[in-house]
This record gives sequence, C-alpha cells and structure tokens, in this order.
Amino acid sequence: MSRGLVLLPDAEEDIRRAVDWYDRQEWGLGEKFNAAIGSCLESVESFPDSYPLVLKNVRQAMVKPFPYGVYFRESNGVLYVHRVIHHSRHPRTWTRSFD
Repeated sequence: MSRGLVLLPDAEEDIRRAVDWYDRQEWGLGEKFNAAIGSCLESVESFPDSYPLVLKNVRQAMVKPFPYGVYFRESNGVLYVHRVIHHSRHPRTWTRSFD
C-alpha cells in the first residue's frame, strides 16, 4: 500500500506547460486538464499496481480524455511521479528521467 504520492520537479513542469498550452488553445481547457490530472493521480495513489509496466519498475497511467501519460514508480511505499508526457513524444525524450 502506498504511503503517499510525490510529484517530482520534471512532472510539475510537464503539467505546468501542458496547462499553459491548453489555456492558450481554449479558455478553461487548462483547468479541465488539471482536473483530469488530479483524478488520474488519485487513482494512481489508490490502485498503483493496476497500471501497466512500460519500463522496468515504471508504470503508466492515462490522463483521460487527454493524450497524456503519467509515468511513475514506487520506492519504499512512496509513489514518485517522474513525468507527465504527451503520447506523441518519442520515448527517448522522457525515459532518461528513470536512469
């Protein structure tokens, strides 16, 4: 069972940039994205093992209905969110976060 969820700086920056981008596209869309992130993170914290492994010890949760994935791993009972990445990004651009 998880003892908490920590957003690492790269993930916080990913979210900030996505919210800013969505706000520029349509008023209020950034807020909707932020709410979807919140729902996704609640689910991750409640059911972390229900998400598929995409790298060794790294799981991916989808941010529905947005084309983003939350990439996280568990260490000593704490869930660490490393990145929040758009699905169009090449894996090499974000997998370095897990080295």
